[in-house]
Amino acid sequence: MVAGGQWNYPGPIGPTLETAYGLDDAAVELLLNYGPIVGLVVMLPSSFAMATPAGLRVVLRVAAVCLLASAALRFACRSHSAASVAALHLSFVANAAAGPAAMAAPTALAELWFPASERATATAVMAGCNILGGCLSSIGGPLIVRTGAQSEFDAYNAIFAALAGTCAVAMFAHLPTQPPLPPSLSAAGEPAASAHVFALQSASCMR
Repeated sequence: MVAGGQWNYPGPIGPTLETAYGLDDAAVELLLNYGPIVGLVVMLPSSFAMATPAGLRVVLRVAAVCLLASAALRFACRSHSAASVAALHLSFVANAAAGPAAMAAPTALAELWFPASERATATAVMAGCNILGGCLSSIGGPLIVRTGAQSEFDAYNAIFAALAGTCAVAMFAHLPTQPPLPPSLSAAGEPAASAHVFALQSASCMR
């Protein structure tokens, strides 16, 4: 949810964002395009890592750190200065680095943690949360950032920072490599989904 919301950040408040930080339409489009651009770079290593339970946990933790870094960097965006604009671009790069985990990890998590009868529902809920984040930002963005005042941006950024921080704490405080007891016979062995399957899932989501 956090990844989808932060990616969609400039969509509903594009004109206000351009005025606040001196951006043009091309710059805003680039912020959105960091998703597939960075995704192409991190997709394969993330996919191969997610093929094992231990690797999946590493990918999720790295993604949580990237989301928190993305949210934190947006507090550094406070003017038209080059430093502020650079921080804004870096925040979207960091958020995009978490994209493969947000889009492909649900399948691996469902296979590892849920019995076969519940996997479709678990995958749908987890995958849907990423889309829900974008939907909520389309509604919340214009409601919070109305005039383009810095205080409004700070309030909006604080919401994402709180959500990303909560996710990061949860990932590091309690995220076992796998459940104490396998939920099914298939989960007890090697994951059925291979790295190239996760790669294909990530690539299809970024189209």
